[in-house]
Amino acid sequence: MSGVLTRSQKNFLNKLMEASSERLEASEKYLKNIGKGEISELNVQEASRLIDELQKIKAEGGSMGGGSGPTKKQKTFISNLQDSEERIAYTGKYLKNIGKANVDELSVKEASALIDGLMEKKGDPDRARPQTDFQATPKQINYIRNLQKSEKDQKIVADFLKSAGKKSLDEITRTEASTIIEKLKM
Repeated sequence: MSGVLTRSQKNFLNKLMEASSERLEASEKYLKNIGKGEISELNVQEASRLIDELQKIKAEGGSMGGGSGPTKKQKTFISNLQDSEERIAYTGKYLKNIGKANVDELSVKEASALIDGLMEKKGDPDRARPQTDFQATPKQINYIRNLQKSEKDQKIVADFLKSAGKKSLDEITRTEASTIIEKLKM
C-alpha cells in the first residue's frame, strides 16, 4: 500500500469537488466503493485515481479537464498575443475547432495549447511593443530612488522623466527603469 495522500492531492481534490455537485457525488461514490469514509483516508494511488475521475466531469459553469478555466495570466497573455490579423484568425479557428465560444471556456491545458500555437504565428512588432513593456516594478523604482544620492543623480532622473514625457517614476516602464538605472550606475 502506498503512503497517505499528499497535502497537494488533498487540496486539489477539495478544489475539484467544490467546482461541481456532480464531482462531489462522484467522490462520495468512489469513497464508498473502496470502503473509505473520507478523503484523508486515501493513499496516494487512490487519490490519483479519484483526481483522474473527477477531472473527467465537467465543472459547473466551467470546462473539462482541470475544473477551472484558464488562469488570469493565460488570459492576459492570450489577449496580448492578439496583435496581428493572423493571430486573431488563429484564435478564432482554434476556439471553433474545439467547440468553445471564447477563451474563458478553455481549460488550462487548452489555453496553453492556444498560447503555443499563437507563439508560432507572426505578430505585429509595432502593436506588440507597447503591450510587452509593462510598468516598472516597485523594486526597480525603489532601487532608482536609492541610487539618487547626489543632486547630479537627481538631475539625471529628472531629465530622463522630462524627455520621456513622464511626471514621476510611478509612470515609467520596466525598460525605462532599466535605462535610468544604467545611467545612474555610470
